[in-house]
Amino acid sequence: MSRGSGCTTMRLPSDFAGRRPALRQLVIGPLLSLLAACASGDLKEGIGPDSSGLSALVVTPSSATVEANQAIPFAAYGRTQNGDSVGVSVEWSATGGAIDAAGTYTAGPAVGNFQVTAVVANGSITSSATVAVVSPGSGPVVTVVPT
Repeated sequence: MSRGSGCTTMRLPSDFAGRRPALRQLVIGPLLSLLAACASGDLKEGIGPDSSGLSALVVTPSSATVEANQAIPFAAYGRTQNGDSVGVSVEWSATGGAIDAAGTYTAGPAVGNFQVTAVVANGSITSSATVAVVSPGSGPVVTVVPT
């Protein structure tokens, strides 16, 4: 290997010279296909463009308690069919308050049990969490997060 002006050059052994066309076929072709897919937007982080392979959506925490007019963050991630966790884009909705695009739920003034729901961007999978909104000063607020 030699270095010069920020580049690294690797010299192939002389017996490898005859294999260069095979190397191009095995490496360059698939690499160009991958680059073309990336450039066209066909690849997404974590899962495919149509969420194929996604078997579940998880909202955390699965239940929470918050005082009226206070905020609590929620998050969502996907599970693949083989159990891996992956990042997903979701749309949030909520009852009894409002939730922003980042997943922060702000309880309204009403006391009661409400829902926070995440939907995978293509609408194929949903998951919900329960939010108990309590009166301010009615005792300690405890958030339960599943393990």
